[in-house]
Amino acid sequence: MKKLAVFILLAITGYTVEAQDMRTDNNPGSELKPLTLGIRGMHVYDLPSYRFDGPYSEDMYGMNGDKTSFDLGFELYLEYMFNPFVGVQIDHRRANISGASDVEYYEGTFNLTGVDGIFIWNNLNPSLHNRRWNFLTKVGLGYGSYSSEQFLIKDDSRDQSSSADFWSGRIGLGVQYELSTSWRVDLEVMYNVAYDDGFDGYDEAKGSDTYLTTALGIAYTFGNSEKKPTYQVGYFSEDYLNINGSKDDSTAMANEKKIDSLRTSIAQQEDKITQKSQELDELSAKIDSLEAQSAAPKAVEVNHIAEVYFNFDSSVLTVEAKKSLAMIAQEKPDNIKLVAFADNIGDETYNAELRKRRAEAVKSFLSQFGYEDDQITIEMGETMPIDADNQFLNRKVTLHY
Repeated sequence: MKKLAVFILLAITGYTVEAQDMRTDNNPGSELKPLTLGIRGMHVYDLPSYRFDGPYSEDMYGMNGDKTSFDLGFELYLEYMFNPFVGVQIDHRRANISGASDVEYYEGTFNLTGVDGIFIWNNLNPSLHNRRWNFLTKVGLGYGSYSSEQFLIKDDSRDQSSSADFWSGRIGLGVQYELSTSWRVDLEVMYNVAYDDGFDGYDEAKGSDTYLTTALGIAYTFGNSEKKPTYQVGYFSEDYLNINGSKDDSTAMANEKKIDSLRTSIAQQEDKITQKSQELDELSAKIDSLEAQSAAPKAVEVNHIAEVYFNFDSSVLTVEAKKSLAMIAQEKPDNIKLVAFADNIGDETYNAELRKRRAEAVKSFLSQFGYEDDQITIEMGETMPIDADNQFLNRKVTLHY
């Protein structure tokens, strides 16, 4: 039994240490202390178990006459709290037990190693925030060994003795009082069932024996004394729900995270808007280019004013433009003034150079018909678009003659 107890304690210690190492700031309660070591002194009282042992008068039970004692024992346990509501205890207890009937009495001892589930009910209540009392329920199972001796009351002569290994189930209630962030006091009352009819020295092989334990002890929670134990906070409190374990600044930190999230979202939306805007500009330029290619540029004459048009971002004369200029040259005007224009796409410096190249292209073409340089003058047109709805009409050179 001692080897089994040591093995279980070492196993749970290794598990809890590893679990603590794996905790991160993204886990609720990661800044809390889950591991506690405690010791309790206990009183053991053998309950009447006449349901199993036959008539009430034949069963031996505790504190029945001078031949029984106020039986005592102790319990050492290691506790790990998974959250403020649920935990587990690995414990080992050793105690004396005695009982008597009208004819016989017995004296015995037992060792028991067990596992208990813990449920701290008041930690589920959000309104119980600053309190030192915890109320809990425990349910567990143990395995151990016992030995007992029976004696006759009339002459204290030995009647019989027995010893065996046994399983035990238990359920109980408890209360904890928190002395500090590291120390607490425990009080527990548990109803125990020993699944061996000879546990109390009276064996009819009919069932089980029951006994009651009342334990009072003290416990120490490992870790930084500035941090709270897991059992000391509410399940819905800021101490547990706040990933950084800080109550005072949890609201500010939550707001800061929301602000950061919104800023990130805004930046992402701005990037999308910029990308869509660039795509729209590219599509608009393609549409303008297609319109220029599909249109049929023609020279327009109004009161000795003619216009020739160019494609998008181009200073090359189209076939239609050359035909129009040839018709004008056949009229043999003495002097011609060229006014060049460009649309408002792109910066002004580039557009000014583009206007100049368009005018030079017209002048160069007319020079083939015998015009001298002084007969053709060049002027730059307006920088603002003439027709904002149809940029094609702004890509031209106007001839005044």
